Amino acid sequence: MTLRGDQEVARCLDRLEQLLATPLDAPNGQAFADWNTAFQAALAGAARGPEWPALRVRARILGRRLKHREVVIRAAQAQVQRDMGQIGSGRRALGAYGPGARLRP
Repeated sequence: MTLRGDQEVARCLDRLEQLLATPLDAPNGQAFADWNTAFQAALAGAARGPEWPALRVRARILGRRLKHREVVIRAAQAQVQRDMGQIGSGRRALGAYGPGARLRP
């Protein structure tokens, strides 16, 4: 039998699975922050009953999935920053020519 606090942890893990199922192109950082707050509260009230070992295994698996998602998002963020840097460099290079500059053939 699952105790009430453990049931709340299980519900939080269900919610994390739903969050991880959302597409990467529509990340919702606030949803993950809200989830973390609820999860920490659930952990504090967990009774750690007979189903606790299974919940821990599930939490570890989901934690690895969450970490992987973080790595993918950070890599995408770094790529966007690199792309923006290249755009800025291109604009500066074009700006050096100015409206009255003569281009060499």
